[in-house]
Amino acid sequence: MNKVGITIDQITGKQVVPRVYDCWRSMRVRCYGRSKTDQWFRYRAKNIQICDAWMDYETFRKWAMSNGFEDGLSIDRIDNDGDYCPENCHFITRSEHAIKTRTVDFPDCRGSNMVMAKLTEKTVKEIRQLRKKGFLWRQLAEKFGVGLNTIRDAAVGNTWRHVD
Repeated sequence: MNKVGITIDQITGKQVVPRVYDCWRSMRVRCYGRSKTDQWFRYRAKNIQICDAWMDYETFRKWAMSNGFEDGLSIDRIDNDGDYCPENCHFITRSEHAIKTRTVDFPDCRGSNMVMAKLTEKTVKEIRQLRKKGFLWRQLAEKFGVGLNTIRDAAVGNTWRHVD
C-alpha cells in the first residue's frame, strides 16, 4: 500500500484506488482539468476553486472521514456557485445529486446551449420504458433536455436506483 492507500487486488492484479481518493482526484479534475468538456463549463468557467487545505489529499481525507464519507456517497457543494471547502461541502448519494440538479442554460463545449433539467421519478420511469422500446440515447437526451451521461446514468440505474 502506498501513501494514498492504493493497493493491488490479489486476484486480478489491478490497482484498487480508495473511493475517497477517487473523490478527491475527481474534484481536482473538475476544477483544474484541461479539457473543455461540459464539466469545464460547470466548474472552471464559473471559477469554482478548491480551498488551499484540500489541495493536500491527506487533509481532505481526514475531513471526509470525519464528515460522513462512505462508499456510495460523493461530495456535493451546498451552494453550487461556491467553492469546494469544508463550509460548503457534504456527502450525498448519486440519486440525491440527480434530484438536486438545477435547470440552467449554459453553452456546451461546441458553443451551443445545453439545458440541464431536473429529472423526476416519473421521467426516469419513462426514460427506462422508452429505452427498452429502442429509443437512442441521443433521442432521449433531446426529449428530456438533459445530457447523454444523465440519460445513460438514469436509464441503467447508476442514478435513481430506488426507481423501479
